[in-house]
Amino acid sequence: MSSNSHSNHPLYAFLQSDPSRHQADPEISAARVQGTSPAEDADSEKIGADRGLNKHLISLLTTVQAHSSQLDQMVKHLNSLVRRVESVESIFSDGQEQIHQSVAEFRSDTEKIGESPFIRAIFIYVVWSARKEDFENLHVTFWVNTPS
Repeated sequence: MSSNSHSNHPLYAFLQSDPSRHQADPEISAARVQGTSPAEDADSEKIGADRGLNKHLISLLTTVQAHSSQLDQMVKHLNSLVRRVESVESIFSDGQEQIHQSVAEFRSDTEKIGESPFIRAIFIYVVWSARKEDFENLHVTFWVNTPS
């Protein structure tokens, strides 16, 4: 942040708009040195107080602007994080949707396979062959293990 960034602020412009706010009237200053009236001394003191207040307000304004800039950076960072989270959420959501779609397709395919007469015939043949083989093995085992 530049050191004069506060000079763009409307409050700074207001504070700088009245020359009496930041420099004493030479006549009042000269009169004060010569010991003039208390009213003139009060005016001079008021101008001095206004100058001090203006410097303090400008300092506060600069500090507020610095904090505002830091907050802006934090907000930008948070917005970036939110976009990343939304992106990851979208990726997971898409993945979850694809998984559900794949499961639905798998179920549909298995139902079609189960309904196919050709596949049923093969299944029956495989089951029959396995049982026949089991039966034959049992028969062979029975004859081999039978005492003579």
